Amino acid sequence: MNENLHIVPSDDYFATLAIRLYTSDEMKYIKEKSLGLKMILEPVIYDYDFVIIDTPPSLSEPMVNALCTSDYCLVIAESSKWAYNAIPRFIETVDRAKEVNPNLEILGILRTMSDSRRADSKAFAEIIKETWPELCFDVIIKRKASTGRLSLGRSI
Repeated sequence: MNENLHIVPSDDYFATLAIRLYTSDEMKYIKEKSLGLKMILEPVIYDYDFVIIDTPPSLSEPMVNALCTSDYCLVIAESSKWAYNAIPRFIETVDRAKEVNPNLEILGILRTMSDSRRADSKAFAEIIKETWPELCFDVIIKRKASTGRLSLGRSI
């Protein structure tokens, strides 16, 4: 580990943020629940040049809290119909988060998991670019077979 880099990996514990916001004693006095994560990070936020918050891919309490805490967000969009249909809802969620956090800006849309062997994947990568040309990065993250594999230990 580098002394100038600290990593706190996200896991499914972050998904319990909503429960903590509404049940814990330290959070019960927060009027705007979408600022709970900001309050948690407040003591250390200025110790860092950058804080990157990775959230589950859903429009849930952790995502809304991350948006209300951040200056910038990145739309990560798989090259698929599901992701294409979800982008407008995400942008709408960003617009609503701006009511609480007017500094929030979308950096852009990063198209991911594009499988060059599948026509639908290539098509959705292009459709996303055509629909939001001002937001899409030129880079597309390709899908590799090994990306989706989970390494499991063997017992003998």
